[in-house]
Amino acid sequence: MLVTGAADPEFAAERAAQGRCEDSCNNAKTALTLLVLAVVALLVGWRVHEGIGKALGAFGLLLLLGYAFTWVGALIGLSVRTPEAATSGGLIWLFPVTFISNAFVDSSQMTPWLRHVADWNPFSATVQACRELFGNPGVSASTAWPGPWSIRSGPR
Repeated sequence: MLVTGAADPEFAAERAAQGRCEDSCNNAKTALTLLVLAVVALLVGWRVHEGIGKALGAFGLLLLLGYAFTWVGALIGLSVRTPEAATSGGLIWLFPVTFISNAFVDSSQMTPWLRHVADWNPFSATVQACRELFGNPGVSASTAWPGPWSIRSGPR
């Protein structure tokens, strides 16, 4: 008897291997993008002030954020019906998450309701943690959720 589909163990193993390969390829693309970004940043004058260990930790956080955002995109892609909707839906959520954060504007300069959204934004937490790990804390240290709970190595 020939069994096909999800009940077939060979099919399931093949799909699992394909998924691992796609994850590895996505992670490699993210790492390559991060490498190009870091090289260009170094060329224009950006410097790490806290040592190579903390810098590698910050790059690791950025890779984890990219991995998490990849899964958000996969969820959106699985929940829509057409490839066009998946393409546009995969980017529409990213703009508010990015711009309503402390990446571009200090959250203390925002209106109170927007500040609360920005302070609880996971993008803000990652940005603040990376700033501290790179030794570039920004304009002011945040006292909201991203500041005290961001990943730090060593005492302040």
